[in-house]
Amino acid sequence: MQITIEAVQPAELAKLVTVSRQTFWDTFAMTNNEADIKSYLDEQLIEPKLCQELANPNSEFYFAKQGTEILGYLKLNIATAQTEADYPQSLEVQRIYVLKKYQQLGIGQQLMAWAVKRAIQLKKSMIWLGVWEHNQQAQRFYTRTGFIRTAEHTFTMGNSQQTDWIMTKTMEEK
Repeated sequence: MQITIEAVQPAELAKLVTVSRQTFWDTFAMTNNEADIKSYLDEQLIEPKLCQELANPNSEFYFAKQGTEILGYLKLNIATAQTEADYPQSLEVQRIYVLKKYQQLGIGQQLMAWAVKRAIQLKKSMIWLGVWEHNQQAQRFYTRTGFIRTAEHTFTMGNSQQTDWIMTKTMEEK
């Protein structure tokens, strides 16, 4: 599927909130406690929080679109916006989500290719991300795109402390 990848504009905040909440719910609701999911949605994926993240000069948000239809989104972090301080010369893929009805169409691959392109443009030596230890579909995707498991960290969702694998991809010299 041919898509465009466009920087999310401040005027699109409501759309970002909607797609963020929907994709998170679709990804995790069937395998997690509903109260924990709702807590995360109501604390992390709300307008004030996403507005603050969108305004951070060390974070970038992108929509995957076909025409005006939003298919998914990507959030990249550098420097102090990263969720871990252990990777100062790296780019973090904090969020990469595709709406359920558009999954398995190559959109995630195109978003990841965009992340790699940004890492090269920003002269980053590595890309890293966290993925839930039980999200095997995402782990397989990241492995296919060149990431390897190198560490882990704790991800808090509501009252649940979960283990995320940290997966990294070293950027090849060009």
